[in-house]
Amino acid sequence: MKVSFSIKYKSGPAGYTTDFTMIRPGNLHRANGGILVLRAEAIAQDPGLWFALKTALRDKKIRIEESHRENSIPMLDAPDPKPIPLDVQIFLVGAPVWFYNFFYLDPEFKTYFKIKADIEPDLPANAQNISVCTRLFRQISQQNSGKDLDKEAIQTLLGYSSRWCNNRTWLSSKFELLEDIINEANELAIEDNSDNTTATHIKTAIVHRRLRTSGVEDRTHREIERNVMLIETHGKKLGIVNGLSVLSTGDHYYGVPNRISARTFAGEEGIINIERLTEMAGPIQQKGAMILDGFLNGKFAQNYPVSFSCSLTFEQSYEEIEGDSASVAELIAILSSLSKVRVRQDMAVTGSINQFGEIQAVGGLNHKIEGFFRVCKYRGLTGTQGVVIPASNAEHIILRDEISEAVRDNKFHIWTITTIDEAINLLMSADAGKADQKGRYPKGSIYDLVQNQLNQFSKSLNKR
Repeated sequence: MKVSFSIKYKSGPAGYTTDFTMIRPGNLHRANGGILVLRAEAIAQDPGLWFALKTALRDKKIRIEESHRENSIPMLDAPDPKPIPLDVQIFLVGAPVWFYNFFYLDPEFKTYFKIKADIEPDLPANAQNISVCTRLFRQISQQNSGKDLDKEAIQTLLGYSSRWCNNRTWLSSKFELLEDIINEANELAIEDNSDNTTATHIKTAIVHRRLRTSGVEDRTHREIERNVMLIETHGKKLGIVNGLSVLSTGDHYYGVPNRISARTFAGEEGIINIERLTEMAGPIQQKGAMILDGFLNGKFAQNYPVSFSCSLTFEQSYEEIEGDSASVAELIAILSSLSKVRVRQDMAVTGSINQFGEIQAVGGLNHKIEGFFRVCKYRGLTGTQGVVIPASNAEHIILRDEISEAVRDNKFHIWTITTIDEAINLLMSADAGKADQKGRYPKGSIYDLVQNQLNQFSKSLNKR
C-alpha cells in the first residue's frame, strides 16, 4: 500500500532510468480533497507506512516515497517533485484489537485521530431491523442465484441470526456468514427444482455445515457413549455433579458435560482446587473457586471459623480450564459431600455464583444444553432429564428444533434458578434451609446437615 506518490524505474543499457511520466500517485494523492478509508490491520503491519502517514498529516503535505534513494547513488535524471498540499479526512477501520494493541501505544495517535466510534456487532430485533434484514436476505439470494426466499426460510435465517449473538432479542450483523448459508441453500433448491428456497433448504445447509466441522465434537461424544469419559444421566451420586462446558475448534463451537467431584474431610485447608495446583486453571476459574470459600464462610462461620478441607476437581480433564460458569456445580458438589445427600445425575447445571449465593449469567448456553441433551438422547430420554441454568440467561435460549420439541413434549427440561437454594432444591431434592434469628437451620435441611458435619470436623481437630 502506498500512501503518497512514488516513481517507477525501467532498466536499460545505461542502468535504471526514469522520467516524470513514470510518477505514480498514492492513496493520499488520489483522495486529496476528499476522504480516505484505510484498513487498520494493513497500517499496523507496516510501521514504515504508519510513520509516513503521520508525517503527511503533521506537515499537511504529500512527499515522494523514495527511501531507497537515500542509501544509494542519486540518479541525476530522476525527477524530484515538490510536496503537494494535503487536505484529506482519513478513517481507520478495523477490529478493536488493532487500536488497543497498536495505535493506542503511540502517543501521537490521538493527535491525528481524535474521534473514535464503536460499531455494534449486533442489532436489536425490532420491526425496522427485521424488515431491513428480510430485504437484505432476499436481495442476496436473488443476486447470487436468482432464487427468492419464502417466508419460512427468512424466519429460519432470523432465528439463526439471533442464535449467533446468543440473544432472542437481537440479530447478528455478520451478514457474510448468512450469505454463505443462503448460497448453499440456494444450490440445494436448484437441485430440487424448487421455485423458491425454503426453510428446509436453509436447515439442510446448516446441518451440512455442521457435519463438515464437527469431527472433534463427534469424537468427544463417542468417548462418552463408550463410557471412556464417565458421565451419568441416571440415578444419584455423592459429591458428583454434571457441569457443562463449551469447547471450540476455531470454526465450530460445541458443548459437553463434565463430571465435577468434591471430597471433604477434616482439615484446615479449605477448598483445594486441584486445577489450580496443577496449573490447569485460568485466573477466572480460580476466582470462581475462591468465591466458594467466601460463600461457605459467610454461611457457616458467623460464630466460629469453618474448619474443613475439600478436594475439588474436573474429572478426566486434560486441558486448561477457564471461566467461572461451573461454580454453581462446584458448590453443589461440596455441599453434597458435606451433607452426605446425593445429587441427581439426570440433571446438569451451569451458572456462576457470587459470595451471597446469587446465580449469575454465563456464556455458551445453547451449546451447553445441546451437549447434555445429546448424551441423554443416546442413553435414552426418561422425561426427568434436563439442564439447570441461570434465570438471567432465559432470553438467550435458542435451541435446535429437535431439542425444542423434546422440551415441548416434556421429554427434556430446562429449569431456571436465581439462588443457590433453588439449585439445591432441584439437584439434591431437599430443602436448603433458612436460618432462624439464632442462626440455626431447620433440622434435616441441607444447611443443617452441612453445619453438623462442619461441627464434627471442628471437634476432631480440637482433640489433637
